[in-house]
Amino acid sequence: MKTLSRLALIALSATILSAAHAQNPRPHVPFQPTQLLAVLPEVPTGWTTRRSDGMTTFSGSYKAEATRTFRETVPTAPGAPASAAPQEVEIRLVDTAGYQPALVSFLEFQPEKSPGLEKRLFGSLPAIISTPEPGVTFGQVLVSARYLVEIKLTNAPKPDFEPWLRLLHFDHLPVLEGQPPALVGNKVALVYVDELNPQKNRQTVVSRNIYRNRRVVQAGEDSDAAQ
Repeated sequence: MKTLSRLALIALSATILSAAHAQNPRPHVPFQPTQLLAVLPEVPTGWTTRRSDGMTTFSGSYKAEATRTFRETVPTAPGAPASAAPQEVEIRLVDTAGYQPALVSFLEFQPEKSPGLEKRLFGSLPAIISTPEPGVTFGQVLVSARYLVEIKLTNAPKPDFEPWLRLLHFDHLPVLEGQPPALVGNKVALVYVDELNPQKNRQTVVSRNIYRNRRVVQAGEDSDAAQ
């Protein structure tokens, strides 16, 4: 109950943050992957951690994300036949840094349900749930008009997102003070953090011009194809 109250308070800031982002169209700086990893849940009893990493990316927008994947432990007696595939859940927290095109699916959000797709509310948080393939249920939850919580359930006998949402540490969610910092200069730092394999951790600095030039080339190719 306390967690859902925290979610409700976070949702109330959505309008204020949206207005702030609209006034400043420049790309914003996301929070660090390590900060996002602190929000994700620890491995539950009876499950194992298959993945736990975070990264920043830049391709038109500068964003950060953190992902943990858990698999249910299914004990098998010696000589027993293989049981059904174990359950697996992937939880990803994406900091869009307020990049509006990344949030377009939630514009003019209204709860509704159609075959293979449902829009609903978890407390006051909007969520979009789909079934992209048999045995897989995928959900996106918008938090503070900035963060996307993405949960993918695989082989779940009864897909239910709310228990997993309750495990997230929303009290550790990074909070902005004042205007979000705008991205300045032509360099961006790309960070990768792997908690299970720290030797893979790395950081590189790339030029934003590479992506600008790539979009120009792509636009030219699309124009040529249309003629």
